[in-house]
Amino acid sequence: MSSYPKFMQYYLNRISNFSRQKYRISAYANTTFGPSDQLIFAMPEGLCDISSFTLHGKLSTTVTGGTNASAYAPPIEQMIDSIYIDAGGVGLQTSFTNYNQLFNIFRDFQMTDKKALRGVLQNDANPTSLSASTTITNQPFAVQNWLGLLGSVKMIDTTLTPAMKVYIRLAPTACLSTSGTPTSASYSWSSVYASIDVIDLSDGIYYNAVASKLASSPIEIPFDNYSTVIGSSGAVTQSHRFSTSTDCLESVIATMLDTGYTDNSHNATSSLSKYFTRKGDTVATSQFLVNGVPYPSWPLDNSVGEPFVQTTQTLGVATDVTSSTNTAMNTLTLYNQVFWCHALSFGVPYSIDERVVCGLSGRGNALQISFNTTGTSNGIPIVWLKQRSILRIGSGRAVELIL
Repeated sequence: MSSYPKFMQYYLNRISNFSRQKYRISAYANTTFGPSDQLIFAMPEGLCDISSFTLHGKLSTTVTGGTNASAYAPPIEQMIDSIYIDAGGVGLQTSFTNYNQLFNIFRDFQMTDKKALRGVLQNDANPTSLSASTTITNQPFAVQNWLGLLGSVKMIDTTLTPAMKVYIRLAPTACLSTSGTPTSASYSWSSVYASIDVIDLSDGIYYNAVASKLASSPIEIPFDNYSTVIGSSGAVTQSHRFSTSTDCLESVIATMLDTGYTDNSHNATSSLSKYFTRKGDTVATSQFLVNGVPYPSWPLDNSVGEPFVQTTQTLGVATDVTSSTNTAMNTLTLYNQVFWCHALSFGVPYSIDERVVCGLSGRGNALQISFNTTGTSNGIPIVWLKQRSILRIGSGRAVELIL
Protein backbone atom coordinates (compact mmCIF):
# COMPACT_ATOMS: atom_id res chain seq x y z
CA MET A 1 0.00 0.00 0.00
CA SER A 2 2.89 2.39 0.63
CA SER A 3 3.54 2.57 -3.14
CA TYR A 4 0.10 4.12 -3.76
CA PRO A 5 -0.92 7.74 -2.98
CA LYS A 6 -3.12 7.95 0.12
CA PHE A 7 -6.12 9.28 -1.82
CA MET A 8 -6.19 6.01 -3.80
CA GLN A 9 -6.52 3.77 -0.76
CA TYR A 10 -10.27 4.35 -0.55
CA TYR A 11 -10.73 2.97 -4.06
CA LEU A 12 -8.35 0.06 -3.48
CA ASN A 13 -10.36 -0.95 -0.42
CA ARG A 14 -13.50 -1.20 -2.55
CA ILE A 15 -12.13 -4.03 -4.71
CA SER A 16 -14.80 -6.73 -4.55
CA ASN A 17 -13.04 -9.61 -6.31
CA PHE A 18 -10.73 -10.43 -3.41
CA SER A 19 -11.62 -12.44 -0.31
CA ARG A 20 -9.86 -14.26 2.50
CA GLN A 21 -11.36 -17.27 4.26
CA LYS A 22 -9.95 -19.30 7.15
CA TYR A 23 -10.31 -23.07 6.75
CA ARG A 24 -10.18 -25.75 9.43
CA ILE A 25 -8.04 -28.82 8.60
CA SER A 26 -8.67 -32.04 10.48
CA ALA A 27 -5.74 -34.28 11.38
CA TYR A 28 -5.67 -37.68 9.70
CA ALA A 29 -7.16 -40.57 11.70
CA ASN A 30 -7.36 -38.98 15.15
CA THR A 31 -7.76 -35.84 17.24
CA THR A 32 -5.77 -36.98 20.31
CA PHE A 33 -2.04 -37.61 20.24
CA GLY A 34 0.76 -38.43 22.68
CA PRO A 35 4.56 -38.61 22.84
CA SER A 36 6.26 -39.50 19.53
CA ASP A 37 2.93 -39.68 17.66
CA GLN A 38 2.68 -38.28 14.14
CA LEU A 39 0.12 -35.69 13.04
CA ILE A 40 -0.73 -35.43 9.33
CA PHE A 41 -2.50 -32.49 7.68
CA ALA A 42 -3.45 -32.06 4.02
CA MET A 43 -3.34 -28.49 2.73
CA PRO A 44 -6.57 -27.30 1.06
CA GLU A 45 -6.56 -26.45 -2.64
CA GLY A 46 -6.28 -22.75 -3.35
CA LEU A 47 -3.99 -19.77 -2.92
CA CYS A 48 -2.86 -20.62 0.62
CA ASP A 49 -1.39 -18.04 2.97
CA ILE A 50 1.24 -20.38 4.43
CA SER A 51 2.23 -17.81 7.05
CA SER A 52 -1.22 -18.21 8.63
CA PHE A 53 -0.89 -21.98 9.20
CA THR A 54 -1.75 -22.64 12.85
CA LEU A 55 -1.92 -25.84 14.89
CA HIS A 56 -4.63 -25.85 17.59
CA GLY A 57 -5.40 -28.18 20.47
CA LYS A 58 -5.53 -28.75 24.23
CA LEU A 59 -2.58 -29.86 26.35
CA SER A 60 -2.62 -32.12 29.40
CA THR A 61 0.17 -33.70 31.46
CA THR A 62 0.02 -36.66 33.85
CA VAL A 63 2.32 -38.25 36.42
CA THR A 64 2.20 -41.46 38.43
CA GLY A 65 4.12 -42.52 41.50
CA GLY A 66 6.90 -40.57 43.15
CA THR A 67 6.71 -38.21 46.10
CA ASN A 68 4.75 -35.03 45.44
CA ALA A 69 5.37 -35.69 41.76
CA SER A 70 4.62 -33.08 39.08
CA ALA A 71 4.99 -32.63 35.33
CA TYR A 72 5.08 -29.49 33.22
CA ALA A 73 5.39 -28.96 29.48
CA PRO A 74 7.80 -26.62 27.66
CA PRO A 75 6.63 -23.83 25.32
CA ILE A 76 4.31 -25.56 22.89
CA GLU A 77 6.63 -25.37 19.85
CA GLN A 78 9.22 -27.30 21.82
CA MET A 79 6.92 -30.32 21.95
CA ILE A 80 7.53 -30.88 18.21
CA ASP A 81 10.36 -33.26 17.38
CA SER A 82 10.35 -33.12 13.57
CA ILE A 83 8.53 -31.71 10.55
CA TYR A 84 8.28 -33.34 7.12
CA ILE A 85 6.52 -31.71 4.16
CA ASP A 86 5.89 -33.23 0.75
CA ALA A 87 3.91 -32.54 -2.42
CA GLY A 88 2.75 -35.65 -4.25
CA GLY A 89 5.60 -37.68 -2.83
CA VAL A 90 8.29 -35.07 -3.55
CA GLY A 91 9.95 -34.26 -0.24
CA LEU A 92 10.25 -30.51 0.28
CA GLN A 93 11.44 -30.58 3.91
CA THR A 94 12.67 -34.03 4.79
CA SER A 95 15.37 -34.18 7.45
CA PHE A 96 14.43 -31.51 9.98
CA THR A 97 14.64 -33.42 13.25
CA ASN A 98 15.29 -32.08 16.76
CA TYR A 99 13.08 -29.19 15.71
CA ASN A 100 12.26 -28.35 19.33
CA GLN A 101 15.86 -27.91 20.41
CA LEU A 102 16.63 -25.54 17.53
CA PHE A 103 13.44 -23.59 18.26
CA ASN A 104 14.62 -23.31 21.87
CA ILE A 105 17.86 -21.70 20.67
CA PHE A 106 15.97 -19.05 18.69
CA ARG A 107 13.58 -18.53 21.60
CA ASP A 108 16.45 -17.98 24.04
CA PHE A 109 18.10 -15.41 21.78
CA GLN A 110 15.17 -13.63 20.14
CA MET A 111 11.76 -14.08 21.77
CA THR A 112 11.90 -13.16 25.45
CA ASP A 113 10.41 -9.72 24.83
CA LYS A 114 7.23 -11.55 23.70
CA LYS A 115 7.11 -13.78 26.77
CA ALA A 116 3.98 -12.23 28.29
CA LEU A 117 2.06 -12.52 25.02
CA ARG A 118 3.32 -16.07 24.46
CA GLY A 119 2.04 -17.05 27.87
CA VAL A 120 -1.55 -16.85 26.52
CA LEU A 121 -1.52 -19.79 24.07
CA GLN A 122 2.12 -20.87 23.74
CA ASN A 123 2.60 -22.14 27.33
CA ASP A 124 5.58 -19.80 27.71
CA ALA A 125 5.15 -19.00 31.39
CA ASN A 126 7.25 -21.88 32.70
CA PRO A 127 7.70 -22.01 36.49
CA THR A 128 11.22 -21.80 37.89
CA SER A 129 10.28 -24.48 40.40
CA LEU A 130 7.68 -27.23 40.41
CA SER A 131 5.31 -28.29 43.15
CA ALA A 132 3.13 -31.34 43.63
CA SER A 133 0.22 -29.51 42.00
CA THR A 134 2.10 -28.48 38.85
CA THR A 135 0.29 -30.34 36.10
CA ILE A 136 -1.74 -29.18 33.10
CA THR A 137 -5.32 -30.13 32.22
CA ASN A 138 -6.92 -29.28 28.86
CA GLN A 139 -4.94 -26.07 28.42
CA PRO A 140 -5.70 -24.51 24.99
CA PHE A 141 -2.72 -23.88 22.73
CA ALA A 142 -1.91 -22.58 19.25
CA VAL A 143 1.36 -23.13 17.37
CA GLN A 144 1.84 -20.06 15.19
CA ASN A 145 5.61 -19.67 14.96
CA TRP A 146 7.41 -22.05 12.59
CA LEU A 147 10.89 -22.76 11.32
CA GLY A 148 11.59 -23.93 7.78
CA LEU A 149 9.11 -23.79 4.90
CA LEU A 150 6.09 -22.95 7.07
CA GLY A 151 7.93 -19.99 8.58
CA SER A 152 9.57 -18.53 5.46
CA VAL A 153 6.96 -18.72 2.66
CA LYS A 154 4.04 -16.32 2.34
CA MET A 155 1.90 -17.88 -0.40
CA ILE A 156 1.68 -21.21 -2.25
CA ASP A 157 -1.03 -21.93 -4.81
CA THR A 158 -1.78 -25.58 -4.11
CA THR A 159 -3.97 -25.79 -7.23
CA LEU A 160 -0.66 -25.81 -9.13
CA THR A 161 1.00 -28.57 -7.07
CA PRO A 162 0.21 -32.20 -6.20
CA ALA A 163 -1.50 -32.74 -2.85
CA MET A 164 0.66 -31.08 -0.20
CA LYS A 165 0.88 -32.66 3.25
CA VAL A 166 2.51 -31.63 6.53
CA TYR A 167 3.76 -34.37 8.86
CA ILE A 168 4.50 -33.34 12.46
CA ARG A 169 6.14 -35.77 14.89
CA LEU A 170 5.70 -35.00 18.59
CA ALA A 171 8.58 -35.08 21.06
CA PRO A 172 9.24 -37.89 23.55
CA THR A 173 8.22 -37.54 27.19
CA ALA A 174 11.71 -36.22 28.01
CA CYS A 175 10.53 -32.79 26.85
CA LEU A 176 8.48 -32.57 30.08
CA SER A 177 9.92 -31.09 33.26
CA THR A 178 9.29 -33.30 36.27
CA SER A 179 9.97 -33.24 39.98
CA GLY A 180 9.31 -35.62 42.83
CA THR A 181 10.87 -38.53 40.86
CA PRO A 182 7.64 -39.91 39.37
CA THR A 183 7.64 -43.48 38.11
CA SER A 184 6.17 -42.23 34.83
CA ALA A 185 5.13 -38.98 33.16
CA SER A 186 3.33 -38.30 29.93
CA TYR A 187 1.32 -35.74 28.00
CA SER A 188 -1.47 -35.61 25.46
CA TRP A 189 -2.70 -33.22 22.79
CA SER A 190 -6.47 -33.42 22.36
CA SER A 191 -9.02 -31.70 20.08
CA VAL A 192 -6.21 -31.22 17.57
CA TYR A 193 -6.79 -29.47 14.25
CA ALA A 194 -5.05 -26.95 11.99
CA SER A 195 -6.21 -23.79 10.27
CA ILE A 196 -5.04 -21.76 7.29
CA ASP A 197 -6.21 -18.74 5.31
CA VAL A 198 -7.05 -19.24 1.63
CA ILE A 199 -7.23 -16.29 -0.76
CA ASP A 200 -9.82 -16.06 -3.54
CA LEU A 201 -9.28 -13.77 -6.55
CA SER A 202 -12.43 -14.26 -8.56
CA ASP A 203 -11.74 -11.81 -11.39
CA GLY A 204 -9.36 -14.24 -13.12
CA ILE A 205 -6.51 -11.77 -13.59
CA TYR A 206 -4.21 -13.69 -11.24
CA TYR A 207 -4.98 -17.07 -12.77
CA ASN A 208 -4.43 -15.79 -16.33
CA ALA A 209 -1.09 -14.34 -15.28
CA VAL A 210 -0.05 -17.65 -13.67
CA ALA A 211 -1.05 -19.64 -16.75
CA SER A 212 0.97 -17.30 -18.94
CA LYS A 213 3.99 -17.63 -16.64
CA LEU A 214 3.83 -21.45 -16.56
CA ALA A 215 3.61 -21.58 -20.36
CA SER A 216 7.04 -19.97 -20.59
CA SER A 217 8.92 -21.04 -17.45
CA PRO A 218 8.41 -22.61 -13.99
CA ILE A 219 7.43 -20.65 -10.90
CA GLU A 220 10.15 -20.65 -8.23
CA ILE A 221 9.47 -20.21 -4.51
CA PRO A 222 12.57 -19.87 -2.27
CA PHE A 223 12.35 -20.99 1.35
CA ASP A 224 14.46 -21.76 4.42
CA ASN A 225 15.20 -25.46 4.55
CA TYR A 226 16.79 -26.94 7.68
CA SER A 227 18.45 -30.31 7.99
CA THR A 228 19.78 -31.93 11.15
CA VAL A 229 22.93 -33.98 11.65
CA ILE A 230 23.43 -35.75 15.00
CA GLY A 231 26.78 -37.16 16.06
CA SER A 232 27.49 -40.09 18.30
CA SER A 233 27.95 -39.97 22.03
CA GLY A 234 31.59 -39.72 23.00
CA ALA A 235 34.35 -37.46 24.21
CA VAL A 236 33.86 -33.73 23.63
CA THR A 237 37.19 -33.72 21.81
CA GLN A 238 36.00 -34.99 18.44
CA SER A 239 35.39 -34.14 14.80
CA HIS A 240 31.74 -34.51 13.76
CA ARG A 241 31.79 -34.96 9.96
CA PHE A 242 28.97 -34.69 7.40
CA SER A 243 28.33 -33.35 3.89
CA THR A 244 25.71 -31.41 1.91
CA SER A 245 25.17 -30.70 -1.77
CA THR A 246 22.99 -27.62 -1.25
CA ASP A 247 23.44 -24.74 -3.66
CA CYS A 248 23.12 -22.22 -0.82
CA LEU A 249 24.36 -22.93 2.70
CA GLU A 250 23.44 -19.85 4.70
CA SER A 251 24.56 -20.86 8.18
CA VAL A 252 25.18 -23.67 10.65
CA ILE A 253 24.12 -23.88 14.29
CA ALA A 254 25.81 -26.44 16.52
CA THR A 255 25.47 -27.45 20.14
CA MET A 256 26.50 -30.21 22.50
CA LEU A 257 23.87 -32.26 24.31
CA ASP A 258 24.61 -33.95 27.60
CA THR A 259 24.85 -37.73 27.27
CA GLY A 260 21.95 -37.95 29.72
CA TYR A 261 19.82 -35.42 27.83
CA THR A 262 16.77 -37.73 27.81
CA ASP A 263 16.46 -37.07 31.56
CA ASN A 264 13.40 -34.86 32.12
CA SER A 265 14.35 -33.58 35.55
CA HIS A 266 13.58 -29.88 35.97
CA ASN A 267 16.36 -27.30 35.51
CA ALA A 268 15.67 -24.16 37.53
CA THR A 269 17.92 -21.98 35.35
CA SER A 270 16.27 -22.73 32.01
CA SER A 271 12.86 -23.59 33.53
CA LEU A 272 12.93 -26.63 31.23
CA SER A 273 13.91 -30.27 31.45
CA LYS A 274 17.46 -31.54 31.05
CA TYR A 275 16.39 -32.56 27.52
CA PHE A 276 16.87 -28.90 26.51
CA THR A 277 20.15 -28.30 28.35
CA ARG A 278 22.87 -27.26 25.88
CA LYS A 279 25.98 -28.19 27.83
CA GLY A 280 29.17 -26.41 26.79
CA ASP A 281 31.02 -25.98 30.09
CA THR A 282 33.34 -28.87 29.21
CA VAL A 283 34.00 -27.53 25.67
CA ALA A 284 37.41 -25.84 25.41
CA THR A 285 37.42 -24.80 21.73
CA SER A 286 34.97 -24.90 18.82
CA GLN A 287 35.50 -24.53 15.06
CA PHE A 288 34.03 -25.59 11.70
CA LEU A 289 35.94 -26.97 8.73
CA VAL A 290 34.48 -26.80 5.19
CA ASN A 291 36.34 -28.59 2.38
CA GLY A 292 39.50 -28.27 4.42
CA VAL A 293 39.07 -24.54 5.10
CA PRO A 294 38.68 -23.54 8.76
CA TYR A 295 35.75 -21.27 9.79
CA PRO A 296 36.67 -19.11 11.58
CA SER A 297 40.38 -19.12 10.92
CA TRP A 298 41.25 -20.19 14.48
CA PRO A 299 39.59 -22.47 17.10
CA LEU A 300 37.33 -20.25 19.19
CA ASP A 301 38.17 -20.20 22.91
CA ASN A 302 35.08 -21.02 24.93
CA SER A 303 36.58 -19.81 28.24
CA VAL A 304 36.53 -16.21 27.01
CA GLY A 305 33.19 -16.46 25.20
CA GLU A 306 34.36 -16.41 21.57
CA PRO A 307 31.67 -18.88 20.36
CA PHE A 308 29.06 -16.75 22.16
CA VAL A 309 30.18 -13.62 20.32
CA GLN A 310 30.00 -15.30 16.91
CA THR A 311 26.60 -16.80 17.75
CA THR A 312 25.08 -13.43 18.69
CA GLN A 313 26.41 -11.95 15.44
CA THR A 314 25.03 -14.82 13.35
CA LEU A 315 21.59 -14.68 15.00
CA GLY A 316 21.46 -10.91 14.63
CA VAL A 317 21.20 -10.02 18.31
CA ALA A 318 24.69 -8.67 19.06
CA THR A 319 23.70 -5.03 18.51
CA ASP A 320 19.92 -5.40 18.75
CA VAL A 321 18.48 -3.07 21.40
CA THR A 322 14.79 -3.51 20.51
CA SER A 323 14.28 -7.08 21.72
CA SER A 324 15.59 -9.20 24.57
CA THR A 325 17.11 -12.61 25.19
CA ASN A 326 16.41 -15.13 27.93
CA THR A 327 16.99 -13.23 31.16
CA ALA A 328 18.52 -16.33 32.78
CA MET A 329 21.29 -16.27 30.15
CA ASN A 330 23.11 -13.45 31.88
CA THR A 331 26.62 -14.76 32.61
CA LEU A 332 29.19 -16.66 30.58
CA THR A 333 29.14 -19.41 33.20
CA LEU A 334 25.38 -19.96 32.82
CA TYR A 335 25.64 -19.71 29.04
CA ASN A 336 28.19 -22.52 29.03
CA GLN A 337 26.32 -24.65 31.57
CA VAL A 338 22.79 -24.45 30.10
CA PHE A 339 22.51 -22.39 26.88
CA TRP A 340 25.66 -23.13 24.90
CA CYS A 341 25.68 -23.18 21.11
CA HIS A 342 27.95 -22.06 18.29
CA ALA A 343 26.35 -20.50 15.20
CA LEU A 344 28.23 -19.43 12.08
CA SER A 345 26.96 -17.53 9.02
CA PHE A 346 28.38 -18.10 5.53
CA GLY A 347 26.21 -15.47 3.86
CA VAL A 348 25.85 -11.70 3.72
CA PRO A 349 22.47 -9.99 4.37
CA TYR A 350 21.81 -7.45 1.65
CA SER A 351 18.44 -5.88 2.48
CA ILE A 352 16.06 -5.10 5.30
CA ASP A 353 14.05 -8.29 4.74
CA GLU A 354 17.20 -10.27 5.65
CA ARG A 355 17.64 -12.02 2.34
CA VAL A 356 21.12 -13.45 2.11
CA VAL A 357 23.79 -13.61 -0.54
CA CYS A 358 25.06 -17.16 -0.09
CA GLY A 359 28.74 -17.65 0.53
CA LEU A 360 28.97 -21.41 0.07
CA SER A 361 27.57 -23.70 -2.63
CA GLY A 362 27.80 -27.48 -2.87
CA ARG A 363 26.38 -27.73 -6.39
CA GLY A 364 28.67 -29.93 -8.45
CA ASN A 365 31.02 -30.45 -5.50
CA ALA A 366 29.48 -31.50 -2.19
CA LEU A 367 30.55 -29.53 0.85
CA GLN A 368 32.48 -31.69 3.31
CA ILE A 369 31.92 -30.19 6.74
CA SER A 370 33.13 -31.01 10.22
CA PHE A 371 32.28 -29.54 13.61
CA ASN A 372 35.50 -29.75 15.63
CA THR A 373 35.56 -29.40 19.39
CA THR A 374 38.07 -29.99 22.15
CA GLY A 375 37.44 -30.42 25.85
CA THR A 376 36.78 -32.87 28.64
CA SER A 377 33.94 -35.20 29.60
CA ASN A 378 31.43 -36.57 27.05
CA GLY A 379 28.72 -35.11 24.85
CA ILE A 380 26.56 -35.58 21.75
CA PRO A 381 27.18 -33.03 18.97
CA ILE A 382 24.21 -31.86 16.94
CA VAL A 383 24.31 -29.49 13.96
CA TRP A 384 21.50 -27.78 12.03
CA LEU A 385 22.21 -26.59 8.49
CA LYS A 386 20.17 -23.63 7.27
CA GLN A 387 19.90 -23.89 3.50
CA ARG A 388 18.12 -21.77 0.90
CA SER A 389 16.07 -24.20 -1.19
CA ILE A 390 13.70 -23.53 -4.10
CA LEU A 391 10.32 -25.12 -4.77
CA ARG A 392 10.01 -25.13 -8.56
CA ILE A 393 6.45 -25.49 -9.91
CA GLY A 394 5.91 -26.37 -13.56
CA SER A 395 2.91 -26.99 -15.77
CA GLY A 396 0.75 -30.06 -15.17
CA ARG A 397 1.32 -29.83 -11.37
CA ALA A 398 4.96 -30.84 -11.74
CA VAL A 399 7.13 -29.93 -8.75
CA GLU A 400 10.86 -30.12 -8.14
CA LEU A 401 13.03 -29.30 -5.15
CA ILE A 402 16.23 -27.42 -5.86
CA LEU A 403 18.57 -27.80 -2.92
